[in-house]
Amino acid sequence: MAIFKSSIKIFKDDFKFAKKFISILKWFPHMRSLYDGIYNEIRKFESEEAKLLFITRPLTQFTSPKITVEEIELKRSLSHFKEAMKQGTPRLVELWLQFLMKKYLIYKSCENSQGLFKQAILDTAEFCLSSYNDMFTSKAYLIWIRLSLANEAIQNSKTLLDQALNRFQNDEHLWVTYLLTLVAESDQKSPDQNILNSFKRSFENVPKQKQSLLWETFFDYGFKVGINLESLIKDYKKAILSGCSDLERIKSRFISLAIQYYGNQKNIDQIRKVYTMTFQLAPKNELNIYKICIHFETEIARQFDVARQLFENAISSFGSTSRLWLDYIDWEINREQFKNISNLFWRAKNTLVQPELGKFLRSYGRLYANV
Repeated sequence: MAIFKSSIKIFKDDFKFAKKFISILKWFPHMRSLYDGIYNEIRKFESEEAKLLFITRPLTQFTSPKITVEEIELKRSLSHFKEAMKQGTPRLVELWLQFLMKKYLIYKSCENSQGLFKQAILDTAEFCLSSYNDMFTSKAYLIWIRLSLANEAIQNSKTLLDQALNRFQNDEHLWVTYLLTLVAESDQKSPDQNILNSFKRSFENVPKQKQSLLWETFFDYGFKVGINLESLIKDYKKAILSGCSDLERIKSRFISLAIQYYGNQKNIDQIRKVYTMTFQLAPKNELNIYKICIHFETEIARQFDVARQLFENAISSFGSTSRLWLDYIDWEINREQFKNISNLFWRAKNTLVQPELGKFLRSYGRLYANV
């Protein structure tokens, strides 16, 4: 104990150090008497992670889902949480609920223990909303809603989502959860006007720079229920020009969906229309966009000249990346275009600089040795 007290003078409020110290003690059963003293010191730490460690102490002995959790231990932890909330923060609420939800999922094979964690989540939500309403965040709501959905309580989930969105109407994750709940209830065979109206509301409320997940969800739904491609492309243009912070995610998803739904119909021209427009509207595309298009032209369209030109376009933007040159050479090896391989090697050697050049030369030797 003296060692720990001396150490925390140096590592003051260092949660990771304290946690490591406790994990070491577990290897020495005869020293378990030190636990109380150490946990009392941890109780003085200011970080929310340290507070959670103290709160969950009564439950640390239950490490296996095969061991039944005692109700009294969970009540003790819940009591510690309520006490800690006198100086608590929204972050502490989130951490405690995340801990409970994790345990709830772990104990799915033990119905009694899982029921206890479910009730603890419900009790925590009720306690926080009645006593610390301003500390119950959108993330806290999402955990509560996730529990409700896990129990297939759809109507209750929608009620909670409405309640949460009244407070956090700008939260993208709440809107996505709400929309996916509506979609799950629909027949998903044709566009539902109620769902489309809800998507419209979500885009009106969520800031444009934070809409990437919303756009993904909308395009997933649009392709699935057969919204007209021209209409989807119009919305896709809007998404690209919206100023969203994660454009690559939107572009990758839309092109992949177009390939998935139109590739099966061998509608090559429609897919090319989509990715050509992407390059025109957003010329600074990520390398992953090129890879998706190259895969499509190689494996589905079987248009190798078009795929080769896409490689060349990618080289123009990402020629300093050794991995791209190696992928290009590997692609030509699979086409048995050995003259092109030699040309690519010298082009790469004259283009790349260290350390990428060294990576290229080492990998090229291994790649070509298998030919």
